[in-house]
This record gives sequence, structure tokens and C-alpha cells, in this order.
Amino acid sequence: SFDHPTDTLLPRMKLRSNFSTGEGLRLTSWRGRTDPSLGEFVYTLDPKTSLQLYIMKGSEVYWRGTVWNGSMYIVTQVGNLSSVYIQTVDASDDEIYWTFTMTDSSLPARYVLDQMGRLSFFFWDARVQDWTLTGSLPTRPCDFYNRCGPSGSCVYTLGNSPVCKCLDGFVPRNPKDWEMGNFTGGCVRRILLRCDGTDRFVKFGGMKLPDQFSVIWNKSAMQCEAECSAACRCQAYAYANFSSLNRTGSRCLLWRGEMIDLGQIPVFSEDLYVRLHASGQDNNTVLGHTSSNRHKGFIKIILPILSIALFLVGICCYFLIKRIKSQGNSLILLFLID
Repeated sequence: SFDHPTDTLLPRMKLRSNFSTGEGLRLTSWRGRTDPSLGEFVYTLDPKTSLQLYIMKGSEVYWRGTVWNGSMYIVTQVGNLSSVYIQTVDASDDEIYWTFTMTDSSLPARYVLDQMGRLSFFFWDARVQDWTLTGSLPTRPCDFYNRCGPSGSCVYTLGNSPVCKCLDGFVPRNPKDWEMGNFTGGCVRRILLRCDGTDRFVKFGGMKLPDQFSVIWNKSAMQCEAECSAACRCQAYAYANFSSLNRTGSRCLLWRGEMIDLGQIPVFSEDLYVRLHASGQDNNTVLGHTSSNRHKGFIKIILPILSIALFLVGICCYFLIKRIKSQGNSLILLFLID
């Protein structure tokens, strides 16, 4: 039913979550293709923040969607059909809900969470008199939760292998494992934070924001940065102003621990402001550029000095040899003792 869905979500059915209690409606997979008893996968809104969707496998996160940024609608064309698919996210003081509709209400459509943990979208194709699959998730390597480890960024590509990268200012925790394609260790900071007021925030665009954040409502962008800067444990922040989306208020997200399930995505991305050491040398690219420039500058300075020094040493040696010839071995002995 609409109030007690099992593994299927129909148009206008709502996945709800209460901001205070985290309770709400969710989908639960079947145990098997022909066994309708409760399976191990659940599709639900995040019970802690209500700002993102999860597929849970037991108590572990299996897949995670992007964080809600205040946008109410996502409009998508369904194949070659004239009907358009519309996702809607809306919130009140008490709850947030997610639903979908079709512009052609006569076109049957549904989401199904199967026993393998895949959430698939189907529509009824009258030409073949069957349900047609238009897409499933998770399918790509970066869809799966925390594929690149803490502070590791999974770059969404069309390939079958995850492309994991460390953000500028970070390096692989286990370089040998990283080279072998084992990214579970993630990344660590190249230079530790000082937390003395000199750390800086660097913007990384096009990001899927990490998981495990805390949220503060109705702050300005400067206040959001200040909240993170004032807490030594705060690693990064992200800000969204809902007024640009015909809504009121704003959303400030803070990460006070490791950045989990971070990614670089082509759509529905946001800016992430990561806290880095004040030194410019924590940037991998800048470090190489700076080192190269310093090396070239050092050569330009030292070569003339070295040439002059060699010239002076040559003159000294000339007069020293002349004195040795005139005074015998006594000067050599004094030179060695001194």
C-alpha cells in the first residue's frame, strides 16, 4: 500500500523521514525472486540528517545518493517516450519526503528494490506488453559506497574500474596498496593541520559531498566557514543557499571526521571547501611547481658565486704553492694542524 510499501515505489508514493525522530517510510527488498519475506536491503532516507538517500545492506551503507541542496525538482526524459519523469524533494518543519511522477499519468512506472540490492526503474511498454528497464543503481564502480577509502575521491567514468585520486594536499595512506589497485586505505594529509588560525580552505568543485556530516541551518556562507574554522576537528564544509532555488534558508554542512564516500561527478555536484595547512606546499601540483622554480632559482644564484669562489681558490693555491716552495715543509705542517 502507499503507507506500507514493500519493495516497490509507485508514482506519488512518498519516502518520508521525520527530522526529529528519523522515522519514515522505506522500501525493503524481497529475500529472493520468489520469496516475498523481508530481505537484507533497504532503500531509505538517511535517518540522521534526512538529506540523502541510502541503500542499506543490513547495518552497512551499500549505496548513497547525493546530498539534498534545496532543489525541488529533477526532470528527466524517459527513453524515447513523450512522458517526462520528475523527481520531487520537499520539506516542511517536521519532515522531508522524496517522490516521483510522470507527466503522462496514464503511463505505468515503478521503482523496484531487488534481492541483490539494485534499485531499478521500469515503465510499461504497451508495444511489447512488458515492463521495460531504463536504469539501475548501483552499477558503476563509483556507485558503491566508499570505494576509494577515507579522503579518497572516486572519479566517475564510463569504465568498469574505479579511478581513485587523492585531493590536492593528500597522499595515499598505503602507496604500495594504492599502486596495486587496493584503495580501501584511502588518503591522508600531506601536511597536518596546525589549528592555530592559519589554516586555509580550498574549494574543490564538481564533488559528490562526503558522508557523515553534521548540518546547521540558516547560516551565511561566512558563518558556515567560521563554524568549521573554530573547530579543530572540522575537516571541510559545504554551503547551499536555498533562496536561489525559490526557497528560504540555507544549509551548512560540516565534516568533523574523515571524509567518507567522496567523489567527482559530472552532474548534481557541489563545491566542497577542504581545510588545508597554510603552507602552499600541501598542494601536490603546487609543490612540484614550487620545487622546480626554487631549484632553477637556486642554480641561477649559486653558479656565479661558485665561479667566483673557484677563481679565488685558484689564486690562493697559486700563492700558497709559491710560499711552500720558499719555506719548505713547515707551512704544510702548520696547515694540517690548524
